Amino acid sequence: MKTRKIIAVLVAAFMVIAASASPAQAAKKPAKTYNFKVTGTISGAAGKTVLLIADTGRVLGSQAIGSAKQGLSITSSQKTSNLSGATLQLVTTSGGDYYGPVVLG
Repeated sequence: MKTRKIIAVLVAAFMVIAASASPAQAAKKPAKTYNFKVTGTISGAAGKTVLLIADTGRVLGSQAIGSAKQGLSITSSQKTSNLSGATLQLVTTSGGDYYGPVVLG
């Protein structure tokens, strides 16, 4: 009987400690988010669209390419904390056929 009371007191103490730790975790400050801008020059991609894609697969921004050599300026439409793992992908403007990643060089 004594053992049950000790175990009950220990379990109750553990639950109180666990509950008191939860509000501190909830108060954690979220990471700052930004609208990023990617700039450059692209050539040989007339009639295509460049997509800025986050590492989660979400499209952050895009720009249609109208001429053989054109300046590129894509601002993310959704705020994100960083561009780590993001890629630039090339698709057709009409139809969305995939042409692959944009290679920097």
